Amino acid sequence: MATITLDKTTIKAGETAVVTFTVDISHMMGVTNRGGVRTVNDVTITGGTISAGYDFRYVAALSTPTTRVYQGTFTPTANLDRTECTISYNPSGTDNDATSAVFIVDTRAPTLTGTPTIGNPNLTRANQVTTISFVFSEQLNQASFTTADLTIPAGMGTLENLRTTDGGRSWQVDLRASANTEAKDLQIGINMAGITDVAGNPGTGNVNLVIYHIDTKPPSATITVTPNPVTSSNDRLVTVTITFDEAVTGFTADNIDFSNAHVTPYGSNRIGTLNRSADGRTYTITYTASPDTEDATNTVTLRNLDTIRDAAGNAVTVNPTSNNFEIDTQAPRVDSIAFDKAHLTAGDTATITVTFNESISGLTEAAFEIANGSVSNLRQDTTDGRIWRATFTPTANLARTSFDRLAVRLDGLTDRVGNSSSGIAVRQNPTPIVIDTKVFVVNAATVNGKQLVLQYSDETRLDPDQTHNAPNDAFVVLVDGVRNSVTGVAVDATAKTVTLTLERAVSKDQQVSVAYNDPSTGDDPQAVQEATTGKDAASFAA
Repeated sequence: MATITLDKTTIKAGETAVVTFTVDISHMMGVTNRGGVRTVNDVTITGGTISAGYDFRYVAALSTPTTRVYQGTFTPTANLDRTECTISYNPSGTDNDATSAVFIVDTRAPTLTGTPTIGNPNLTRANQVTTISFVFSEQLNQASFTTADLTIPAGMGTLENLRTTDGGRSWQVDLRASANTEAKDLQIGINMAGITDVAGNPGTGNVNLVIYHIDTKPPSATITVTPNPVTSSNDRLVTVTITFDEAVTGFTADNIDFSNAHVTPYGSNRIGTLNRSADGRTYTITYTASPDTEDATNTVTLRNLDTIRDAAGNAVTVNPTSNNFEIDTQAPRVDSIAFDKAHLTAGDTATITVTFNESISGLTEAAFEIANGSVSNLRQDTTDGRIWRATFTPTANLARTSFDRLAVRLDGLTDRVGNSSSGIAVRQNPTPIVIDTKVFVVNAATVNGKQLVLQYSDETRLDPDQTHNAPNDAFVVLVDGVRNSVTGVAVDATAKTVTLTLERAVSKDQQVSVAYNDPSTGDDPQAVQEATTGKDAASFAA
């Protein structure tokens, strides 16, 4: 009798098995002996081959004289998964028949089979879970397969709870959505080289499981406001642009919060129509800012965020704030006009101070409407640009007059952002401003005996110092054409008079004339003088 045995019960890829053939050679048929190597015919093999041409090498003789042991090398067939393999020796006409025990040949690497499925390929909520199911061509060594063998794009969810449903061939794994994530056509795969089947054959390469999409990111937006600053020069129109990072639905003008943007409180067109771009991402709207407004801090935000959603249903969660913008729709105006003197005589000037509500440009001297004089030397205060000053020079040789109207024309004035003004700003001075530039004018001359009194104009301010006076001979007095010498000159500053004492008394009905000649060409104390200035009184004819 013959026997056939193998040293392995399972043979996998890359392995061979030793086949031991024990036979009584006296009964062997169809055997060729070549130097200790016998080629055995009538051998049937499933699952592989034995050496080349069924060659067995001699190993040893047993106790019986005709029993011999031969061994050969069994090489399994590649890419085969067979569980009932045998080697049989069945020569005709002998009783040496033999069949090995059943052994397994598994040289096939595990592969995916069928089409993997995913319960929901569109994940739209953070922590949303869907199940992926897939089947291998054979049972796996369960210990060799973990979630580490699965591939998923970084940050695009997590794979968890890997499990088999039938002992190692059918598997499931859960995909959990990550928060604040948005991407399409994401691929989950398996690194097959990391897993083995029950026989220990490793898989090869990387295979794709399923495609999925994830959108758990809420839409966000930016808000820009133009122009900045908002002025009256463009009719106070403001454009608000809201740009989302993806298309949204449910967004209307009611979602825009204008509470800190000075929307004009009246008129049917105070807020315009909301315009939407073709891609659903950009919206624009205009509104009219309130008139006569100055505010450096203005913003636009959104409200009712839950109504604004992307295609996946995610609502806006962070409220955007626009750029800060300035609103200045207020035309420049005059706050006050001040005159620093209440009384002007010849040689005097006054300072006019005009204070505006803000810094302006375009003011000229011609804009001043102030009677009885001229305006010059206009200048802007270097520290406070709202304040302008000019010099007022009264009209020369002007008899006493007064006024209280101070006016500045506003046409052509602009503020720093271009708002223009118009009309006339009129202010009444609290008290009338008196002008009398007709000084040293003799309003009257009266004579009583030897006293001839010269009455000067009200605005004349005579120097009361009697040493600052004209000599006697500076005055020429004729009585009926005959000179009457002046023997004394007295100044009364309070009464505004100069009294001449005559050598002879004047009688009733006599004709008297008086003349004054300034004794010097310059201003000096030996003449009738103006107080404080030291200016000589002008000469006058008889």
